[in-house]
Amino acid sequence: MSTSYREAGVDTAAGDLAVELMKSAVQKTHGPEVLGGVGGFAGLFALGVVLALLVQRTRRLVPSFVTHASFNATALATVIHQRAGH
Repeated sequence: MSTSYREAGVDTAAGDLAVELMKSAVQKTHGPEVLGGVGGFAGLFALGVVLALLVQRTRRLVPSFVTHASFNATALATVIHQRAGH
């Protein structure tokens, strides 16, 4: 059985919009100790917001679990790719 994000109640466009809307506010908090731009750890915060919104809108945890698992799989693949020297 294959379920799309939309069928699971996940609005990826809303998640992208949330990140874009937060980006300028987050950048204003950056000082010299910040090593990277918006992304990375900031992405974790945005993911937390998206997961909370999913639970609130759907009243179900499954879409949040699916989104979280997808994020973790993507992060793991990125780390493996970087460590492989690519």
